Amino acid sequence: LSLLNQDSEIKLIYKLIEFKETLKKVEKIMEPQILANYLLELSSMFHKYYSKNRIINDDIELTKTRLIFIKSISIVITNGLNTSLDSRLSLPVAPIINALYPNPSNSSIKLDFSSNYKNNNAKISIFDILGRPVETKSILLNGNKNYSWVWDGTDMLGQETPAGIYFLIITIDQYIESRKITLLK
Repeated sequence: LSLLNQDSEIKLIYKLIEFKETLKKVEKIMEPQILANYLLELSSMFHKYYSKNRIINDDIELTKTRLIFIKSISIVITNGLNTSLDSRLSLPVAPIINALYPNPSNSSIKLDFSSNYKNNNAKISIFDILGRPVETKSILLNGNKNYSWVWDGTDMLGQETPAGIYFLIITIDQYIESRKITLLK
């Protein structure tokens, strides 16, 4: 967390810390609009932060830290939205990467992930260490829950990519899941 030293990052961290107390307050005084206001403020702060900061950049450690930071914000917002919902509802949840193998690899890497979304697309993107897009794939989600995709180590033009570190990111609606990939040659 020491790499998150911008004023906007520090304010977001403090806002995340308030989540537990906000839930306690909502439960104690039975006023759910407090949670709605908290989530609205957190989302607004994150929107401003995301629009002004490059998440994937030349600094590998900062990139990893910011991706984890974004995931933390996503978890808090998701938990906040699901807090007061009837547990009988089957709401879409963030994609879950079940396996990414072999990693490291010298040729292709298989991604196994799950999601209960239906009639929606999962966007799978591969970025190089500098944040440049290497490959993008869209998979139609049909409610099966379990999906697979194989990256053959080539870019969007079908050319072999060099050995190095890459980032795989799955996006479904507002949910994001990411992993690091090491490609050997």
